[in-house]
Amino acid sequence: RLLDALARRLMHPEILETVNSQNIANTVWAFANMGALNMDLMKAVAARTMCPKVLQSFTTQEVANTAWAFARLGVVHGRLMDTLAQRACQPDVLMAFSSQGLANTAWAYATLHITNMPLIDAIAERAICVDVL
Repeated sequence: RLLDALARRLMHPEILETVNSQNIANTVWAFANMGALNMDLMKAVAARTMCPKVLQSFTTQEVANTAWAFARLGVVHGRLMDTLAQRACQPDVLMAFSSQGLANTAWAYATLHITNMPLIDAIAERAICVDVL
């Protein structure tokens, strides 16, 4: 009941429009860790994530955690995953990924059976960097 109440509150338009990338990543990560699937919430945060201003503020950890959470809950949202992949492939973002972030992101796409070749190539390129090995 608490999670349902939190989801309803977060989906309120006046609240949702203020949600930032960290709020999104933390929320979906928490719901996924508890195995609490709320499809309305997932759709709402996916839509918010795809707003260009919000997307551009996503850090590597937020990209990885959001992708991981959707995969953990089995939520296939192709447009969101394509949007997160585009963010992850931006050179400044890609070079900031840790090995854990790369692994979590790769796992999420594999789990959801989403093949995004630019992302796969970018993860492979980053994974062979000295600071990641």
